[in-house]
Amino acid sequence: MEYNLPPELRSDCASAYAKLFFRDTGSRIWGIPEGGDQIRSYTASLIYSDEAAFQPEFENAWKASNPSIKGGGKMIIVSSARSGAYMRKLISRV
Repeated sequence: MEYNLPPELRSDCASAYAKLFFRDTGSRIWGIPEGGDQIRSYTASLIYSDEAAFQPEFENAWKASNPSIKGGGKMIIVSSARSGAYMRKLISRV
């Protein structure tokens, strides 16, 4: 999406497979596949999980993300409805 913006609105960034690096802020956006092993041992300030109720390994990803969340990071979880998914257990806690 960044490259489709008019030049005056683009950030100074570099990209690699599923990653964006913003040179002016040092920020990174990293798209990763689902599962706990993908996020484990990384620290994120924001984790965004889309269609979490349809991810077979979402429970493991949630548990692996907890150190980042407890350390001050945020996690945004969105999904359309699906009965019996781990996300349902999370929602029932709220």
